[in-house]
Amino acid sequence: MEGFPNYPAILLQMLGFAVLFWLLRTYFFGPVGRVLEDRERIVRDRLVDAEEHRQKMVTAREDYERRIADIEAESRDRIQKASLEAHRTRDEMLAEARKQYDRILEKGHKDVQIELEKAEVVLRDRIVDLAILAAGRIVEKNLDAAAHKGLIDDVLNDIRPSSGA
Repeated sequence: MEGFPNYPAILLQMLGFAVLFWLLRTYFFGPVGRVLEDRERIVRDRLVDAEEHRQKMVTAREDYERRIADIEAESRDRIQKASLEAHRTRDEMLAEARKQYDRILEKGHKDVQIELEKAEVVLRDRIVDLAILAAGRIVEKNLDAAAHKGLIDDVLNDIRPSSGA
């Protein structure tokens, strides 16, 4: 064990290690540490930006969902109002059609009544004319049975052709 503790070698190794450590720290660990710190800062900033964007997206999505729900509700209201308006318009049109139908029917009844009255007047006039004609013929002829029967046949023959006119 000759010189087992070789102090100068140990001291030289410690000094070499200190110089190496200082060199590494100055020229390697310092720049690498700064690069790592810069990267950490960049990653942290990006994470913060990503979280802000995520929050904005969540807020925007909630806003869009709310808007869509409002639009759907408004659409349902408009459809319901349009349906009610259509039913109201249909009811009004049906009521107006019913009134027109009633007016036309009433006018038709009045027209038929007027035509019936006109026909009655024409028929009365015709009957009066026939009665006068029959009375005139009776006066012209004798009232024996054969002449009377012939007179009735003549009047009936006069009635038949005139009813066709």
